[in-house]
Amino acid sequence: MSNALTATAEPLDLAARCRAILDGRVAPPPIAGLIGFRVLSCEPGRAVFELNTDLERHANPMGTVHGGILCDLADAAMGFAYASTLEQNETFTTLELKINFLRPVWQARLTATGNVVQR
Repeated sequence: MSNALTATAEPLDLAARCRAILDGRVAPPPIAGLIGFRVLSCEPGRAVFELNTDLERHANPMGTVHGGILCDLADAAMGFAYASTLEQNETFTTLELKINFLRPVWQARLTATGNVVQR
């Protein structure tokens, strides 16, 4: 499997790459392996990601899941949702991310759903 970030001579099509990752034809980005999340679904304007938290890997000094891990999961879902709407050779990056944490997370299966509201 080739890496999802491998440069090719072909035009960049992030929507097609999202589908290829979901189908297993292309490896997910390295951050997915580092954090441990995976894509469950990706359709135009919507993506769902999952993370089974592991306190051996994801804990902060207080013993709960580190907020940055939660941000990474949310950013991945939002990013894939947006990427699924892009035309060939369009790209994007997250410019700002704000999250309000409502309660701590320990060992859990987390699901993040990204929905494009405005493009």
